[in-house]
Amino acid sequence: AGHPPGILSSTESCSAALQSTGPMVSPAFRNFAWEQHTIPIKKKNRLVLFTDGIVDTESDSGAYGLERLLELVSNHSVEGHLLSQQIMQNVRHFAAGRPIHDDQTLVVADI
Repeated sequence: AGHPPGILSSTESCSAALQSTGPMVSPAFRNFAWEQHTIPIKKKNRLVLFTDGIVDTESDSGAYGLERLLELVSNHSVEGHLLSQQIMQNVRHFAAGRPIHDDQTLVVADI
């Protein structure tokens, strides 16, 4: 797995990418083992889950990348449902009209 499966963010500390726990979860793969981990989540934490189509979106300057996504997720002045809209608009703007060939799925949960 090239990209972490999510981001955990809180108002008290900066956003952090979660560690990958194994290959992509899919019924197409047989006999794969996935690690299971528990992470502490507190009130006012934000959990962001996304597919690699978000961070792999291309423009003339390269890929959108995890750093840009982390920066947007760290903005706690915006509610989760508005943040998801901002991220998707930002990704489309970054692509600057280039076709996006990969799926783009994003979930933002404010705890």
